[in-house]
Amino acid sequence: RDLLNELKGKNMKNHIAFEFFSPPPRKFLEMVAETIPNFNMQISPESHDEKIRRAFGRAYDNHSLERSIENALELGCKRVDVFFMVGLPGQTSQSVSQTIGYCEELLEKYGGTGFQPVKTRPRWPCHCSDGKIHPYISPLAPFLDPGSLAFEDPQKYGYRLFYKTLEEHRQALLQPSWKYMLNYETEWMSRD
Repeated sequence: RDLLNELKGKNMKNHIAFEFFSPPPRKFLEMVAETIPNFNMQISPESHDEKIRRAFGRAYDNHSLERSIENALELGCKRVDVFFMVGLPGQTSQSVSQTIGYCEELLEKYGGTGFQPVKTRPRWPCHCSDGKIHPYISPLAPFLDPGSLAFEDPQKYGYRLFYKTLEEHRQALLQPSWKYMLNYETEWMSRD
């Protein structure tokens, strides 16, 4: 809020992106819209599945997520990026497929044209260049962050690590595909 107060009256013409890890209150988005006419919103729910999201530290439901998207768009937001992940604790391939379906729902609901596979679009799988909403899905890549709780105690979070040392991570970056670069898999999904 202090930053927005400082920027008030400065006639900001740049596109400024605000990143959120939980849905922002409408009042805050109103302050953003009043101060920065060309604002973008980024939010990382990580999964469409509220149970998986909660286990990952994002304790909000899809209704709250969608309401924040609606608020941002109503207030003139130029672009909304929504980030989802593959490889979360408790997540299965079926859940990932359902997340892709949820991306399609968001695109349909908020003005997108649907997703097309990587062969026809540069960003797979849920990117829409025609609307204001842009969902993305990808693995936490290429590594679980060294020093993170999941890296330090992988079994507690359902991870299996393949690389632990700096040299192992360096060698992984030389691999010919993402599959072999990833330093982890979960109890629920393998790298395959």
